[in-house]
Amino acid sequence: MRKNGGEGKGVKGKVMKEQFPLWFNDEWATLEEKFEWFHHNNPHVFDELVYICRMAKAKGRKKWSIVGAVEVIRWSQLQTYSKDDFKINNNFRPLYARLIMEKCPDLEGFFDTRKMWVNG
Repeated sequence: MRKNGGEGKGVKGKVMKEQFPLWFNDEWATLEEKFEWFHHNNPHVFDELVYICRMAKAKGRKKWSIVGAVEVIRWSQLQTYSKDDFKINNNFRPLYARLIMEKCPDLEGFFDTRKMWVNG
């Protein structure tokens, strides 16, 4: 969460919501619950990841890394805003990779994934 409790500009100037609201008990929530909350409140992150992945595919990439796509967003945000404006939990990356391949047929198989251990 941002130290000042405010919101910051995120992907392409969109406002990033807090990672989690104060009522959201971070200790009790599973990774999937945290991801679902974040994704629901920051849908522009998914859109930007899909855009970046489609650009990479158009340039000839048959496979790529979700880590690379997230870091491209982080780098582009650093050029425009302060370093704290784009916050995404690194543990969400494999969930974004799976969601992208599920929702975007043109990116199916674009990422290699491993078996995930599920909380509780």
